[in-house]
Amino acid sequence: MLGLRWLGTSAAAGEGRAQVCVPFSCLNAFGGPLLAARTPCDEWNGTKMPTATPAGKTPAKAADKTIEKAEKVFDKNGALITMDYDAFLAKLTPKDRLNVERHVAAIEEQSTRAHAKLWKRIAATMMTMASHSAKANGQQSMQFYIQDGKYRMQIFALEDLRDGIMHVYATDALDEAVKTGLLAKSKSGDEPGTFRIAGGKETLAVERMDGKVSNPAPFFKDMLGWNRRAVHVTLPVMATDPQAETVEKLLILGAKKAGVK
Repeated sequence: MLGLRWLGTSAAAGEGRAQVCVPFSCLNAFGGPLLAARTPCDEWNGTKMPTATPAGKTPAKAADKTIEKAEKVFDKNGALITMDYDAFLAKLTPKDRLNVERHVAAIEEQSTRAHAKLWKRIAATMMTMASHSAKANGQQSMQFYIQDGKYRMQIFALEDLRDGIMHVYATDALDEAVKTGLLAKSKSGDEPGTFRIAGGKETLAVERMDGKVSNPAPFFKDMLGWNRRAVHVTLPVMATDPQAETVEKLLILGAKKAGVK
């Protein structure tokens, strides 16, 4: 049990003064508190006291004592160097890897191989650009993070409830997608909330989200608020090649906007 010593009341507390207790390890030889700039008082029994975390960010993995060297993501021509599926699996914890493998097996059994291939493609693309940390939430969704100093920042999310639709979330780069011609505004007869894919009549359902979204799901809520926005793409599991390629390009635009190089 941690030994504590009462040092009286806190003058800063005014009339409602609070009792102040500190660990014995934080007392000097005369029984008073240590006043050095760096003392063991920052720790309680070897465990650091919690510090504030910037909104939308979470502390990087405890094992990371230094900022890791970023892996090369794009080649000299700016093309994405996508990792293969085995490399994607190798980045996961044993528990998450098991959940992913079970999810893909269920897809192949209950849906189609094309669905499984699409899921692997999108997941590997996300991991390529956000390989600092990834987390599987059971077999339903995944979150992908990049390193941001001593914190990690989520830039992608993927949900697949095996109901015929995949939900893809990325840092908002919708304006850039329209400006570069990747997407165009829908035309008469198109489904509401869709954009035309460049060079054809196919469409893609894309929704822009911000901090005003009501009750965002835990697996993507950290991508919103504090001037952060995201796009939500509703992707059929039997998506065409143009649809899948467009989603990949949206992911790339979003990653670059988040600072991935």
